[in-house]
Amino acid sequence: MDRIIKIVLSGFLICAVIMPLKNIDWNFEFSLEDGHINADVSDAENIVEEQTLTLARHKIEMLALQVLEKKSVIPQKIEVFTDKESVTSISIITIEVTVGAECLGREQEIKDILEKELAVDVTVINAERT
Repeated sequence: MDRIIKIVLSGFLICAVIMPLKNIDWNFEFSLEDGHINADVSDAENIVEEQTLTLARHKIEMLALQVLEKKSVIPQKIEVFTDKESVTSISIITIEVTVGAECLGREQEIKDILEKELAVDVTVINAERT
């Protein structure tokens, strides 16, 4: 008799444990919010694009500076204006070079040299005339 009670209690305990497990939805779906991931990717892409534009501007400024140094012209400021047309294309719109009094009257010569070497529209501004 003792053995029958143990079997019945064991069966009851097994049913008590298994029945709640039966009601669990076993179809787990792990989905991350696409909006959150896309926002992070978009932020990263924007940072990379901005860094690429900054690097491109800096490289063009350095090239312009090298060309001007060969002609003994020390600019006060070189500013590169760019436009990002697509994911893989950066357009250089114009380069603006500011020179000092030592270059008074040489603006057109400087403009022609830079346009020939860099193949970009150049504006030369003399700081003494502004």
